[in-house]
Amino acid sequence: MLKNLLQDDPDYPSLLKEIPKSPTLFYEGDLSSLKGPCHAIFGSRAASNYGREVAFQLARELAERGFVVVSGFAEGIDAMAHQGALAGGGKTIAVLGAGLDVVYPREHYKTLKPAIRENGLLVTEQSPGTPPLPQHFPSRNRIISGLSYGVIVVEAALKSGSLITAQWALEQNREVFAVPGPIESRLSEGPHRLIQNGAKLVHTVDDILSELPMLPKSEVVAKKTEDHYNALDVEEKKIFSLLSMKPISVDEIVRQLKMDSGSVLSLLLSLELRGCVTQHPGKQFSRRSSRQEALS
Repeated sequence: MLKNLLQDDPDYPSLLKEIPKSPTLFYEGDLSSLKGPCHAIFGSRAASNYGREVAFQLARELAERGFVVVSGFAEGIDAMAHQGALAGGGKTIAVLGAGLDVVYPREHYKTLKPAIRENGLLVTEQSPGTPPLPQHFPSRNRIISGLSYGVIVVEAALKSGSLITAQWALEQNREVFAVPGPIESRLSEGPHRLIQNGAKLVHTVDDILSELPMLPKSEVVAKKTEDHYNALDVEEKKIFSLLSMKPISVDEIVRQLKMDSGSVLSLLLSLELRGCVTQHPGKQFSRRSSRQEALS
């Protein structure tokens, strides 16, 4: 059932009260989602596989640590952020740029929307029946950042709504984070510009938590990953610590760690059998993503 939330309502989020012209919200779902510490993840609709994997992993790990993940319900990075939070057993908030009864985007209406309604919250300042007009999305973006302690940009072009959201976050005195990407990708230009201008570079979820000391740290952690790491020997830990979500070649691992290729290949095989790493074409390796663990 569609309801609205006014600024004087006791359930109205305190962070959103801080922004100018705090909006009345229409909502569906679990209103208690507004009680947890919120963090936003967003980015390009035309995301790469790398960007999708990173968004899913960060969202899942934030959810596992007690955060509510906020995003904009769009294709690409936004959708992966919502899905990652749900896979992590947490809650997620989708901020829409249209009325809640409007079928938009069509791809999410029958699957993702019911999942969020059941395990999170759908909100908008647009009244029922309002179509997704272009002028509604900058306003939606200010709500995404307004609800959150910080925002993470995963992939974005220089002229994009994601950078508008990051600008809103700065004006609202929120923490801004950005995930670096391949230098040849157009979608890396936005995050790299933010990093050049002072945004915190994100390599792991711990980079986010270290910048939010005011928040209580959840006892819930990514247990499977920790157990894997603790079971590794010294040489395996060296390789695992070097790897990220972006595949790198065996030659590059050899060069950086100054180990012989035979030993590196043997250790990588051991890590792959333990479920810690994924092998890609061309003898390239990356960490096994949380999304792959969720699907296995």
